[in-house]
Amino acid sequence: WSGRVESFAFSGKTPFAVRLKAPATLAASASSVALTGAELDCRGALLRLERTEWSPGRFATSGELRGLSIGADRPDGEQSAWRGEGFAVGGTWDLEAAERLNGRLQFAREGGDIVLAGERHVALGMEELRIEANARDDRIELAGEAAGRNAGRLAARFTVWAERGERGWALARDAPIEGELRCSVPSLEWLGALAGAALGLGGSLEIDATIGGALAQPRLRGAARGAKLSIAFVDQGFRLQDGVLEATLDESRLALRELSFSGVPGSAPRQKKIDWKGFSAATGRIGAQGEYRFAEGAGRFEATAQRLPVFQRGDRWLVASGEASLAIEGTRGRLTGRVAADAGYFEVAKAGAPRLSEDVVVIGRERAAGRAFPLAVEIDVDLGRRMFVGGHGADARLAGRVRLVSDGEDGFRASGTIDARDGTFNAYGALLSIERGAMTFAGPPNNPALNVLALRKNLPVEAGVEVTGTALKPNVRLV
Repeated sequence: WSGRVESFAFSGKTPFAVRLKAPATLAASASSVALTGAELDCRGALLRLERTEWSPGRFATSGELRGLSIGADRPDGEQSAWRGEGFAVGGTWDLEAAERLNGRLQFAREGGDIVLAGERHVALGMEELRIEANARDDRIELAGEAAGRNAGRLAARFTVWAERGERGWALARDAPIEGELRCSVPSLEWLGALAGAALGLGGSLEIDATIGGALAQPRLRGAARGAKLSIAFVDQGFRLQDGVLEATLDESRLALRELSFSGVPGSAPRQKKIDWKGFSAATGRIGAQGEYRFAEGAGRFEATAQRLPVFQRGDRWLVASGEASLAIEGTRGRLTGRVAADAGYFEVAKAGAPRLSEDVVVIGRERAAGRAFPLAVEIDVDLGRRMFVGGHGADARLAGRVRLVSDGEDGFRASGTIDARDGTFNAYGALLSIERGAMTFAGPPNNPALNVLALRKNLPVEAGVEVTGTALKPNVRLV
């Protein structure tokens, strides 16, 4: 049978709706089908099928595609993590699959940009996107390159083999593969913008990787290098800078050789008893290293910090030192360590803004399903000799140690005692001296036992307030 296809249309809620623009030649028999000269409209894109031939044991096709919009609004109205702003691709192909696979295809960006959706939308500034594939006697060479003003440059090259099986063509899982990937991101600022205005990232990142072995058992090798890295949580006054990253990857392990940052206190606390000039003249450091072994499913990472600025706001200020260790065994982890406050100041917060109850569900903001990584925690916290609290009439120094423990399944438990020393408290129109100010932890950290006594001193009758019980159920009486 030989003739023409006069009209054809395929539509519906799909991005692949097509319509035949002009009649096409079709020939068909019991052993072959051939379509030539077909031009299709694919949502405004031009799809030209110069030849499409099928017979038992052989398939051949060639053609071109122009102006295909990528990332446009989906027909079903659903939102996606990215969208295209006039982003379009086009290309050509000429392939034949018979006893052997041979042919070529090329696709490239024709114009437009890609915008990632986060707390803020970020344009990648796409300037180049190119994908090529050449097949000769089942050997396929793949190459791709992408570049954007914000995203940086990505280049990849791979060689794989195809094989013909009972279900058709597929990549050979036991044949050798080889390839390399290079990624260069001159600035990480755009990644921070995705998380919103509160997070700031900076610095550059370079990744070089190679792949060998077979598709069934690939062997990976690579290295990642970061320079002048920075991370900032603006609302907390937290900023680390001058970061360095050195990491390597091979078939047996991931090695973190160095991840370090420095930090300098950037603002003074409202507590004048803290030697602000002394702390601002010193540079804090934090560093981490370790490795993860794939065959064993285990690893260990160590981190140390010296005089690290953690919070840097007038009402929330902390410089701390310490060390921590993260051990991973299979699907579980264990974090141990100690933290000591070099100096700190926290103001008693006023009542916060109203928050939604835990049983309220906002449509479009459903919680992600899935089991969290069980992480057991055992941390010792030492408040040191320069930890102060203030606000709402309070002015005191805190001292003591608390141990925080969690098995990774339930919440935290705390043990230890914190004492308020050298402090005063304004209550009932009088300035009270804190004689006793103990909070003893032996359970959930939000419910310590209280033993507080504040008196108005140097009077014939020393009157004041005594607080006992627990934080969730205090007993307050005048004494």
